[in-house]
Amino acid sequence: MNTHYGNREVHKQLRIDMLKSMNTIARSINNENIVWTWLTCGIEDGDLTDEQLFKDYGDDKTFADIMALFCRLMRYMTTDEEIEESERNKGNGLLYCDWVESKMGGLI
Repeated sequence: MNTHYGNREVHKQLRIDMLKSMNTIARSINNENIVWTWLTCGIEDGDLTDEQLFKDYGDDKTFADIMALFCRLMRYMTTDEEIEESERNKGNGLLYCDWVESKMGGLI
C-alpha cells in the first residue's frame, strides 16, 4: 500500500530523484548521438539544484516529455545494430562510469 499518496513533498522528491537518475544514465551512454540529443532536448547542462531541477522539469507535461525522451533514447541505444556492433568489438560497451565500461550482456 502506498502510504505516500497525496503527499506533495514526497512526490516532489520522487520526481527530483527520477530526473537525476535519468540525467546520470543518459549522460553516461557511450554514444555521442544519444548524449547530444539528451543535452539539447533533455535536461540542460550545468549544476542544477534540486529546486531548479523541479522548477524547470517537474511539472506534469515536462516531466512526461523528459521520461518519453529518455525511453526513446534508451530504446535507440539497444537496437539490433548497436548490439551486433558491440558484440563484434568485444568490450566496447554502451555505458561507462568512473573509467569503467559496461558489457552488452542481458540487454533485450
